[in-house]
Amino acid sequence: MTNIERLLSVNEAAQLYSLSPQTVYRKIKRGEFEVVRIGKTLRVKIAEFQMPITKPFKSIPKVASEIKALPGFLNRYFWGIETRTLTSSDSIVIERIMEFGDLAAVQWLIGTISNEKLLEFLNQLGKKRLSPKGYSFWRVVLPK
Repeated sequence: MTNIERLLSVNEAAQLYSLSPQTVYRKIKRGEFEVVRIGKTLRVKIAEFQMPITKPFKSIPKVASEIKALPGFLNRYFWGIETRTLTSSDSIVIERIMEFGDLAAVQWLIGTISNEKLLEFLNQLGKKRLSPKGYSFWRVVLPK
């Protein structure tokens, strides 16, 4: 394998590891990834591009009927997280969609997870993980 074959463009690295190009650039700037400049283009060395090990997120207890893989259109809300390992009942999924989700994402969340589980998340983790504005909004929107 030649050196050229072992290098990825920033966009290719972002796509391969489910990161945004901005996140890849930030990691390059911090020195977390070794890069080679070819003309005006940066190339990320494949061997140097390692996903950081993150702590697992505390999950709300899973009900067998609620465990579903995430649809692809939600990937943009999980920067820096391997989305293939997430299920609909993980608390990070609820948190990110409640905080950053658009109409389609919120409709998916409400259609997939029961109101009881969403209220349980708000009562247990909502104040800690959501912005004050987001927490207040969901307290009003979700039926008791």
